[in-house]
Amino acid sequence: MANPCAPNSSEPKPGLGTTLTYNIEQLVNYLIDQEMSWLAPFAGRSGPTSFDLPSFCAADPPPVPEQDPTVIVTYFSPLNPNAGRQLTDYLHSVIDYRTWYTCCQCSAGAQPTPVAPTPQPPGLNTNPPDTAPPAAATCRTGRVFTSISDPGPPHTDIFFPFGTGTPLSGQNATSVVVTPSYGSPTGALAATVAVHAVQTVGNDVVLASWSVTQATLTIPAMTLTVPANTTNITENITYTGGTGSLQELTEYALYCGGTGPGGSANCCPPDPAIMSTLSQVLELLNELLSLQPLEGAYQDTIVHSGLTGNGTIAINPASSAIRVDVQTDLANWPHNIQTPTYFYSLGFVTPFAVGTPLKGQRLVYNHQTFSWPTYTDTIGYSISPGVTVNLVELTRGA
Repeated sequence: MANPCAPNSSEPKPGLGTTLTYNIEQLVNYLIDQEMSWLAPFAGRSGPTSFDLPSFCAADPPPVPEQDPTVIVTYFSPLNPNAGRQLTDYLHSVIDYRTWYTCCQCSAGAQPTPVAPTPQPPGLNTNPPDTAPPAAATCRTGRVFTSISDPGPPHTDIFFPFGTGTPLSGQNATSVVVTPSYGSPTGALAATVAVHAVQTVGNDVVLASWSVTQATLTIPAMTLTVPANTTNITENITYTGGTGSLQELTEYALYCGGTGPGGSANCCPPDPAIMSTLSQVLELLNELLSLQPLEGAYQDTIVHSGLTGNGTIAINPASSAIRVDVQTDLANWPHNIQTPTYFYSLGFVTPFAVGTPLKGQRLVYNHQTFSWPTYTDTIGYSISPGVTVNLVELTRGA
């Protein structure tokens, strides 16, 4: 988007220094401060994020993040195969956009204001949160945001925020995926970029290098092997000629424990003694199951009607399941036509035992049935705004 300070320039606000780095806890607090607390449980998807404020603030603000709630809801949908990546990209766009307006100002004239914070989309329930990182094999992820401009400085080292005190080799780091991207080019700038492994002994190792001009703004992601005794990964930028500037965003994912992207650690062969014991356990389990009497179909008993919002109900000890009958017209509720019809984020049902929550389940169907362990004594419910339900306790017939 165009710089709102034009024709004047933009710069960091006084007292902020030259580098801004968020860790995960700081990202959570920042999203809460920005009145987007509903997005805070997913801050772990971003990883630590660093901004070189002089170059970040001198450039145009990042684009306005997605505002349409019907689009944002799809980032959380289990039916969307790209939801994880889209949610991470959306989180990055929110952080980048709001950080510009938090930390940058116009050098003269009226100061710009960002768009209003995006409220939680209707029907979206983010509890319990999903804070898992995008890939299970990664042990660290993060981003570095800077810019390249003439006449320099001719040489810049950017440390990925792995931390400078603990050698990466101590965490069994095996590879790092580096994904550079460039944008907002002006003039005809030329630069070379190299990724280094900083060593505890000997010389630094160059893991990869490439040239950047307006004709080569797209650089593919690279999977680089991390050598032993590496303390840090750095990105070295060298200005080689021309005039102008480029924005750069480098995302990284570090892999540890002998695994890499899309891979898994090799496992040992099965132990014969363990396999024999497991077979005996399976035989005993089958015997126990054969001794249990057959149970009849579920029968309706107690009805808890007109429930909305959040709450708990004590259940009859004889009940072994509960059915949720939605009383609200769901014709306009976000849904996917299938058998049965899948409704997005109607709520959650969670069993409790002696005040301790057990595994909760998402409510996505009308007349959905939930069972629970025999020691359950209470059922908690969290129903999305605008939805009313009846909870019907069920027992097994003879």
